[in-house]
Amino acid sequence: MAHRLAAAGYDLILASRDRDELERHACNLAIRFGVRAHPVAFDARDFGSHDEFVECARSHAAGEMAGLFLAQGIMPEPEEIAENPDLAQAAIETNFSAAVSLVERLGPGFESRG
Repeated sequence: MAHRLAAAGYDLILASRDRDELERHACNLAIRFGVRAHPVAFDARDFGSHDEFVECARSHAAGEMAGLFLAQGIMPEPEEIAENPDLAQAAIETNFSAAVSLVERLGPGFESRG
């Protein structure tokens, strides 16, 4: 998806826990497509960091974001969950709760623009 958006001329904010991988992808996108691609370290389950992440994203976007594309998630095998029920909670927090948290923080900005 990042390649498609960059090919269409969109500047991107890439977020992940793996800062080194982010920087490689951001450099690749910038060189290949001539867009700005900002790497931002982000852990979806660190809910205390969501406000800071959103402010960082808004800052890089100069306050004007065209959209939000979330591609985060974990999917433990059922056998793993049976052995470690905490994995189910981790999946819910990563796949659902974190997404809701981000949309709640960013959504009003999109709604106000129509």
